[in-house]
Amino acid sequence: MNQNHFSLKILTVMLLSAYGGSFADGVVPVSDGNTVSLDTVNVRGSHALSGKTEKTRSYTIDRMSTATGMRIAGKDTPQSVSVITRSRLDDKAVHTLEEAMKNTTGVNVVRDSGLQTRFLSRGFYIDQIGEDGITVNVAGRSGYTAKIDVSPSTDLAVYDHIEVVRGATGLTQSNSEPGGTVNLIRKRPTASFKHTGELTADHRGSRRAVLDVSGSLNKANTLRGRLVGAEEYKKSFKDRVWGRKHMVYGIAEADAGDSSVLTLGGMYQKSREVPDFSGIILSCENQKTAPFSSTPACNRPLQLPRNTYLGEDWSRLSADKYNLFSGFKHVFDNGWQLNAEVSYTKNESDAKVGQFFLKNEHAAGLSDEDAVGFLTEKNEVIPFEPKDKALEKLKAYRDETAKEYRERKDDFVKNRFDNTAFEQYRSRRAAERKAGFDECMSAPFALDFICQGSWGDPGVDADKSEFVDKALAKEGIFNNAAQRFPNSLYDSSFNRKATANRRYSYMPLRHTKDDRQWGIKLDLTGTYGLFGREHDFFVGYAYGDEKIRSEYLEIYERRHRVRPNTGATHGVYAGSCQGSRTVICLLLWSGGIKNPIGRRTMKKATVPFMPKNAGMPRK
Repeated sequence: MNQNHFSLKILTVMLLSAYGGSFADGVVPVSDGNTVSLDTVNVRGSHALSGKTEKTRSYTIDRMSTATGMRIAGKDTPQSVSVITRSRLDDKAVHTLEEAMKNTTGVNVVRDSGLQTRFLSRGFYIDQIGEDGITVNVAGRSGYTAKIDVSPSTDLAVYDHIEVVRGATGLTQSNSEPGGTVNLIRKRPTASFKHTGELTADHRGSRRAVLDVSGSLNKANTLRGRLVGAEEYKKSFKDRVWGRKHMVYGIAEADAGDSSVLTLGGMYQKSREVPDFSGIILSCENQKTAPFSSTPACNRPLQLPRNTYLGEDWSRLSADKYNLFSGFKHVFDNGWQLNAEVSYTKNESDAKVGQFFLKNEHAAGLSDEDAVGFLTEKNEVIPFEPKDKALEKLKAYRDETAKEYRERKDDFVKNRFDNTAFEQYRSRRAAERKAGFDECMSAPFALDFICQGSWGDPGVDADKSEFVDKALAKEGIFNNAAQRFPNSLYDSSFNRKATANRRYSYMPLRHTKDDRQWGIKLDLTGTYGLFGREHDFFVGYAYGDEKIRSEYLEIYERRHRVRPNTGATHGVYAGSCQGSRTVICLLLWSGGIKNPIGRRTMKKATVPFMPKNAGMPRK
């Protein structure tokens, strides 16, 4: 192997020598009289900073302005910034702001109070969510309602990219929030004609179609336009859960001279859907109980089908969003740029929801029958009957826990007891007792034997025991057997044996919202020279006005409880079902789901109609 390698080197040198000789033969000697001196030419290359990401196939952008107002590179921005480009949105088939934020570094997406989606960054909610720098009230912004906010964000087919800043943006937002800012940048018209279509579908029957057409509207390319339309139908794995959305977006740009551009655009989006407010209720398996408490043990865990919809057929979410915007941009001869934008947004939403919830939010899930035993932190089922046996078990827990504590205490005294620290502790306690005794004797009608009984010296052994107890307590070891396993744990669970994991709330509610907002933004950006260097600058002004009218109406809260055929009823709960699959019976009785076992067990109840202006809405 070494010989072959050495031969290759010799061959390479020989070839290079041959080529060198052939080149040398063609060299023409140049005398000093033929030397020509050329002027120095400095070549500088740059590419246009369009601020667009579509068709670039890039997952980053050269310049962004959300953090500082100046169009500078992300690496030069003194904050944590991220960008989600058009290519990334298309490659991952991301169509909603919620999905986009799930793909953003440092941002957590949470469902707050049911249907309201909110975004968390650095432990704070991101409330600054805007379009082209003007904040608008879209889904995810800090809510104006207590339980649901169904104002949807605009379909992402409208936007070129999304800029995210983590941390306060006080330079560009007067009411800056510590969480961060999300800025959605709209698509702009192109001078050349282009059209893009998108068709997607999935195995559940969901489908989506998008058409995007852009180009010049005259031969001189001074008038350009763009039209984007999207239609989407979504189906869930849940029965009767669906959503439909229609969106149209149009924008036109006109050159006003060589250095100015006027923009006018608008968007309309209509959304209708059946909400999945409750999610999936799991069966009460693998129960755990916190210390110092007990809970009825789940009896016959009930596993609902995964596609079970825990809601009423008439549940609906409707939302309409209108947006009109206009802008003016002028570039001065010195390169400074003036931007003026104005935007008006109107959101109308109406939510009618009738769904089931577990009444006890700490319940482990669904149980098909009343509990016959209870659990403590030992996670061992103790039967309710006979009661004396259950109380004996609790006493055995207390005795066992007390024994464990005594063993740890004896080990501490034997191996870790500090006499010096104990003497200091005993001296300190003696001083405290003397001060307490003197204060007791200074009171009117004080008696010596009473004060001595409260503040007398209990002896070395008592102080030693107290000293060890406090030392173990610092290590999280306590003499609390009586508090952890009292007989009251039996009573607490016995009184809830027919309701824990078996009591539910049926809570019809309605929420309407009319939100109107307009905003204006002015800014001047450019560069200037000072002390032989160029500096970027930004001067901006923003103003916004928002009017919201919101009504929330909870007609009633009806509690349900399911029971087997025992002949007993509980008047404090509305509704009682019979049969082996009682939870299914309950949901069927209230119109919640189809009967998976193929038969009705109770006459269907009538759900009160929810008129538009019923009751006394809370504004």
